[in-house]
Amino acid sequence: MFFARTGNVVAWLIFILSAVRLVLAIAIAATTDGPAENSAFAMEYLAASTTGEAIDEAIYGLLAGLVLGILSQIGLSLRSVGKPSEK
Repeated sequence: MFFARTGNVVAWLIFILSAVRLVLAIAIAATTDGPAENSAFAMEYLAASTTGEAIDEAIYGLLAGLVLGILSQIGLSLRSVGKPSEK
């Protein structure tokens, strides 16, 4: 089950990196004074035009990591269903 295990690792990476991006975007949005400064920081540190766009992308990343993690866990559990019991 190479792909199930790889999917699990990739899901964790996507989830963690998206959470970091979300926290950074919220921190920038909370600490900047105006829209111009907000856009400047977002373009430089988040590769997005605004912090709102970065927050949206981070939430999509969190959901993608969650779905991939669920699917990889289903794949791993299906592997154990197909094995004969050792009793």
